Amino acid sequence: MMSVLRLAAALALALPCIPAAGWLLLVCADFAGLDDCLSPQPGWMMFAAVSALAIALPPALHAWPDFSRPSRELAREGLRAALFSFALFAVAFLAGARPLFTWMNVPAPMTGMAAANLSLTFSCPLAFLSYSLSRSLLPRPGPERPAPPAMKRFGWLALALIALAATQPWLTGGAPLLFSSRLSLICAAWLIFALRMALRDHGEAGFVPMWGSLCLLFAFGLGRAVHDAGTADLAIAAVLLLLAAWSCACLLRRESRLWLC
Repeated sequence: MMSVLRLAAALALALPCIPAAGWLLLVCADFAGLDDCLSPQPGWMMFAAVSALAIALPPALHAWPDFSRPSRELAREGLRAALFSFALFAVAFLAGARPLFTWMNVPAPMTGMAAANLSLTFSCPLAFLSYSLSRSLLPRPGPERPAPPAMKRFGWLALALIALAATQPWLTGGAPLLFSSRLSLICAAWLIFALRMALRDHGEAGFVPMWGSLCLLFAFGLGRAVHDAGTADLAIAAVLLLLAAWSCACLLRRESRLWLC
């Protein structure tokens, strides 16, 4: 119960950071001459919201299972990690956004739609940056014991999940079930490898909910894609669902919960 309360407190601390960071990113887009922060386009609002989530959530998830430090210290260092992440991203955005859109030949009225399409692409390295800063500001020793068999199976299942999802069009000759473009596949692979590293290599218990949420998103995407799928694609979808459910079950086993910290 105490762990659940601390998770709720960490998320409650992160929630005010999300609209603040999102609005400041819209201000950056205004400074770059890409949009009006007072009446932003829906695409820019989506870009700001996704980027703000990538900034605010990793420090909160990294900090909440830590019972060795006072809550005030966790809150202070988590907010500092989010601030540093935002500052680095804002500098990179102000310096590179307009040259990027120019290189992509995006017309001025279409920058909002392009930003929405690129939101997940930017959010993956941004979330990894925020997580890395959190680990630097709030270092925590990893588990003292070697990983139990269930966690080792989780590591292999995570690799199998992204490998099978990537090769599914080649195996079946049909349309991709999960990733409609190579860019979305790269983003998903980045996210899966980052979560696998946090869970399997560092024993970060705070990222178990994020892995479960990712598996639910995969299941939702498969559910939308299989209504026109052939027999081979249906078989691959069933295997993907099995891998996702099995990986979550490995994380929820008692030996895994005792090993994660």
